[in-house]
Amino acid sequence: MPITSKGFEETRFEDIVSNINSDLVTNLSTNFNTSPDTVLGIITSIFASAVADQEQLSSAISSNLNLDSADGVYLDRLVALIGLRRLRKGFSTGIVYAKVSADGKVFPKGTSFTDTQNNGYQVSSSTTVNSQSCSEITLTPNAISGVFSVTVNGTIFSVSISATSTLTQVAEAIANKIAIEAPTTFTVKRSGAVLTLTSVTTFTPMQVFRSSTIDFTEIEGALPTIASVTGKINPQIGTITSINSNTSNVNSITNYDTFNVGRDEETNSELRVRHTRSVEISGNATIGAIAATLADLSGVSLVRVFPNETKFTDTDGRPPHSYECIVEGGLVDEISQAIWDSKPAGVSTYGELTNLVLDYSNSLQAVRWSRPVPVYVNVKVTYSSYAEENLPDNVTQAIKDAVVQYGNSLALDADIIPQRFFGVIYGAVEGIGSMTIQVGTSFSASTTSPDKDAFSTNTLPVGKREKANFNSIRVSVVAL
Repeated sequence: MPITSKGFEETRFEDIVSNINSDLVTNLSTNFNTSPDTVLGIITSIFASAVADQEQLSSAISSNLNLDSADGVYLDRLVALIGLRRLRKGFSTGIVYAKVSADGKVFPKGTSFTDTQNNGYQVSSSTTVNSQSCSEITLTPNAISGVFSVTVNGTIFSVSISATSTLTQVAEAIANKIAIEAPTTFTVKRSGAVLTLTSVTTFTPMQVFRSSTIDFTEIEGALPTIASVTGKINPQIGTITSINSNTSNVNSITNYDTFNVGRDEETNSELRVRHTRSVEISGNATIGAIAATLADLSGVSLVRVFPNETKFTDTDGRPPHSYECIVEGGLVDEISQAIWDSKPAGVSTYGELTNLVLDYSNSLQAVRWSRPVPVYVNVKVTYSSYAEENLPDNVTQAIKDAVVQYGNSLALDADIIPQRFFGVIYGAVEGIGSMTIQVGTSFSASTTSPDKDAFSTNTLPVGKREKANFNSIRVSVVAL
């Protein structure tokens, strides 16, 4: 069993046999016939096999003490020495929004959905879609006179209408009343006698009550959803559209936002890379180390850490001696615990989200951090063909795909510069001559035309906590 400065070097079976034969000659001073078919040759082979087995065992032990060659449970034991564990397989999770025609529609746990790629999903916990927790709601007056009252998030909007009005005039009066109050948490739109109230942020539901003179006609609510199988199931926005069970009073379903993508079990090579990165994190409480720790979590796709090391509140609202972590993707509990575990002593956390974690003494501590604020971008591409090249049959979809792929690759706080889409589209689609690209933004992920910043060829600024959100439903393509 030779052990050298390079480690353990396994002796081959043939060399073991040769060494035994040499030892017989040296120690007994007699030459023996050790051919394989002789008794002595057979005995030599038996002993050599036993020694070879020991050599292989020693070699395996040596290899599994080496991070570069350890496999399976042996690699798990090595990385555990620095507190790492292999990431196990997990499910993709996210939110599906259901529009229903009945206030109080119940979606039991297990209600199943399917996306356009035939991936399966199901409601992860029983949820009721109702007017007191909705992302969007439509209302219609059912009388032409009387008092019409809508209460949204505790604010009452009330009008009194005479008998000379029509249902459309009633709806217009209610919409005008809401608009005058200038709500900041929701928007109102009117189409004839139908009013639609939409929460500005889909993650913040509305609580809506109405007088008896108004009917709810459609209510949209959020359903916590989990993929049916583990792995990297990554549904594109707007592709979960089929409900397979509990379909009564359901008008439609969709997903407005990306999912927290699940994973397959971490491979040996992935675990080795993560071990190397973890070892390189020196100084657990530095800004770089905090960012690296968060980026190491499963499902996390973006991390930014903004410190305020001064004794004054900074221009972004962060208090003195605090820092704000902005994290996209990942599980809330895992992110919160990682922020607490890597937090410098005497420094506070800051952000729009607050979550409770356990400290070293099993006491609850509040951790604050933020998600990127989505900027819902609308893009209008107007193009003409180039006579010397052929446009592909799917030119419209190809342009949309190029825009969305580039747009969603933009980093946090990256401004939206229309001119930068030219190279992306020209590189992806042949046969295009000239182009005009306009961009705008919307309050809602599902709004297909800009209702916040109108279409323009000018650069759209994106704030420090904001990230551009692109989807093909908000990309329009016009051929000249």
